[in-house]
Amino acid sequence: MTIQYKGQSRGFNYRIAEIFFDEDNAKETKLAERIANFLEKVEGYKVDCGIPSELIIVVENHDEYEELVKTYKEAKKMFRDCMKYGF
Repeated sequence: MTIQYKGQSRGFNYRIAEIFFDEDNAKETKLAERIANFLEKVEGYKVDCGIPSELIIVVENHDEYEELVKTYKEAKKMFRDCMKYGF
């Protein structure tokens, strides 16, 4: 799984964070679903899951993206540990 920032450009008037995952890998897909639920329900982000193998989150600026990256990494580690022990 990777996360990247996409800033404003001509014809693209908003900033987003894109989280990419391998939809053919069942463990990674499950991890992405858990992270999306966590980001929406606990952290209050709006996560768009419309594109297969990608989660999209609108951010205000690069600073908010950096905060999201920290939260994403903590959630990813937490859920990987949970999955490792069968939760």
